[in-house]
Amino acid sequence: MQFASLRSRLEVLRSLRRPWFVAGGWAIDLFLGRETRNHQDIDIAIFREDQFELQRHLTNWKWEKAVNGTLVCWESNEWLELPIHEVRANSDEHQFEFLFNERRQDLWVYRRDQTITRPIADFRPESGVPILPPEIILLYKSESPSEKDLADFRRLWPRLNSEARRWLADAMVRVRPVTWNAVEVVDYDERWPADFSRIANELGAVLGELIVGIEHVGSTSVPGLAAKPMIDIDVLIRSSESQFPEIRDRLERFGYIHRGPRGVAGREVFRCVIDLPKHLLYVSEQTSRPVIEHLSFRNRLRNDPEVAAAYAKLKRDLAQRFCNDRERYTEAKTDFIRSFLTPSQKTAD
Repeated sequence: MQFASLRSRLEVLRSLRRPWFVAGGWAIDLFLGRETRNHQDIDIAIFREDQFELQRHLTNWKWEKAVNGTLVCWESNEWLELPIHEVRANSDEHQFEFLFNERRQDLWVYRRDQTITRPIADFRPESGVPILPPEIILLYKSESPSEKDLADFRRLWPRLNSEARRWLADAMVRVRPVTWNAVEVVDYDERWPADFSRIANELGAVLGELIVGIEHVGSTSVPGLAAKPMIDIDVLIRSSESQFPEIRDRLERFGYIHRGPRGVAGREVFRCVIDLPKHLLYVSEQTSRPVIEHLSFRNRLRNDPEVAAAYAKLKRDLAQRFCNDRERYTEAKTDFIRSFLTPSQKTAD
């Protein structure tokens, strides 16, 4: 279906006296100004409060509601509440999937976390067609993304303006706090070195001449060591003052959220939101104490099996005690780590 054909099919909604917005893949393509793939459906977002007006507008259409993944008849004048949010409408010529969105006065409200909002006044048409803002579409896709969703993320993220990226990044962090804070220590995974190499290759292409090196650090960098399934990576630079602003800009455009130093001077933490293996990224000057500490402790673990075994046991014990508190888990390891560093290697408090 070409853009012209899409617009023709949307004519049936032009006289609907309530706000509506193209959503899903068609909204993404309208925003990008090109067709990126075939679309089986036309997804339309409307506000839940307008569902009866929608039924009246498309009278004599066949209506179905999605209940636990199954389509069943949606009766006339049957008011639908959450968690039901999807209905399908069919006529002899057209089919639409309508997605009910929540609203609070002049704010769009995320149905999975109603503290996350967006001013409806910020919604803008593309090529004359009203669309759901792409950052909202990506937020919905971020919970359990398919390969198609991840490809959409890759295409859209660099095209979002800085305000939209910040909003999306903050929203994604807020809707996944339990997952982010959860602590799980697992047996060593032989795929971790390959995961690091994949990420390092991507970073090298993005950052190029701005960096000195990329180091795999943390427990996943030690063969055979139990670890949280999170790759830790140090990106080494010569000068934070002269290089970091450009590095931050490139990383944010590529698909990272800048999280600041997170309590440790001399480093900047980034969280990835694109389709790379789960990891944390630290940007530091190559002679900084965080880098020295990471590399020194990593090398000690690689070269001393007894220390590695003791560290693995400590981490498993702490993971049970602080299973939902990543910060306390990290703090509780500090004394053990520093006991194997010389005074010149220890990161300042």
